[in-house]
Amino acid sequence: MKKPTAEVEITDDLLRALLRDQAPEFAEEPIDLVATGWDNEIHRLGDSHAMRIPRRSVAAPLLINEQRWLPILAQRLPLPIPVPLVAGRPGHGFPWGWSIVPWHPGEPVGESPGTAAMAEQLGRFLLALHQPAPLDAPANPFRGVPLIERDERVQRDLALHLPGLLPDDTLAAVRDRWALLLETAAFTESPVWIHGDLHPNNLLAVNGALTAVIDFGDITAGDPATDYLMGWMVFDAPERMVFRRALQADDATWNRGQAWALLLSLVFAAQGGDDPGMFCVGQAGIRRVLDDVVA
Repeated sequence: MKKPTAEVEITDDLLRALLRDQAPEFAEEPIDLVATGWDNEIHRLGDSHAMRIPRRSVAAPLLINEQRWLPILAQRLPLPIPVPLVAGRPGHGFPWGWSIVPWHPGEPVGESPGTAAMAEQLGRFLLALHQPAPLDAPANPFRGVPLIERDERVQRDLALHLPGLLPDDTLAAVRDRWALLLETAAFTESPVWIHGDLHPNNLLAVNGALTAVIDFGDITAGDPATDYLMGWMVFDAPERMVFRRALQADDATWNRGQAWALLLSLVFAAQGGDDPGMFCVGQAGIRRVLDDVVA
């Protein structure tokens, strides 16, 4: 699986033109491309800010969701999030909105081992985030939904993308664990706010402590277990128990979280041909899920 091709060319000249017209106070800041994701690019602006700009049309409405909802949610969250300071408009041939956000210190957790302090911080953050969402919260057909709706994706990865990347006995064990987790009781309560794309590269940390949670493009309402996947993608067993206590998670929600961890770990592993770092993160998540027990 390869990263999608950008649908527009984002150059320094384009960024300067947008800044001069819409955010002149930032127009003379140094610009440095620091990340190219599937949907957005991140360009650092000087020391304290960053420009978040879509590279594909699918990302444009997601960025608008961030601009609308992050200022509201940030008020109750115990960790910093990238609240947009400037909501940019299309211009100079660029067809979509864009944002200027604070630059948060830290490095993505990525392949680094999680700590007990991080587990406690993240659990408390999610407990604060997972509050009832309004009826006009953004809809997302892939996040926060019943697990059975993601079964097709799991089966496709197992059949098409992962043979040759993972051993046959691991693939068989994954099939068995996924089938078991699908039997978990479904989420039947009112939808709550969820991050929706909470993986190790969307957590920033310094010296074993979290400094920010970033990339809320997939923010939506649904099953909070979607965000519990970090328990297996980042934390080993002792830290995972710290995470669960901070979340105050019941057995069914915890099991669904394990399923989401397995699903996203498979997605990361399936991208191994394009990004070895993502493969390592996915492989570690799969190992932690298979080594764990079902509550």
